[in-house]
Amino acid sequence: MKSFRFSLQAVLTLRQRQERFALEAYAAALLARHQAVARVKAVEQELAAAWSDLRRRQETGCPAAEMAQAMAFSQVLSRRRDEAVAALMAAERGVNLSLQNLLEARRQRETVDACHDKQRLAHQRNQTRQENRLLDDLAGRRFTPLLAG
Repeated sequence: MKSFRFSLQAVLTLRQRQERFALEAYAAALLARHQAVARVKAVEQELAAAWSDLRRRQETGCPAAEMAQAMAFSQVLSRRRDEAVAALMAAERGVNLSLQNLLEARRQRETVDACHDKQRLAHQRNQTRQENRLLDDLAGRRFTPLLAG
């Protein structure tokens, strides 16, 4: 009997490849978001330490130049935190976009999979029908001489 051959195998291969690439892009976006979160946390910890140092300096009384320098450093850290938060927001958008791309690629692959399943089922039914015809034909040939004689 003839073996099953999917007529859209090239399309299925392409859809599987697209889904794999989308999954890899999603994983990379998740990693970028994780790194952005870690960066925000690190900058926030550094900023909290700088503010704590600034409060300590105010309480102990330090020269104005040192206070100005500590305040300037705190402002630099605040800008770094804002940049890190902006990078985190961009990473979140990247995760959302890559997830949408992954879901679309998966939907397209599943559509071709459904077509594959339909074709395979039709092939199996056709194979079964041909086998039954062959068996009926053989049974008819075997018993025909007995009926005639």
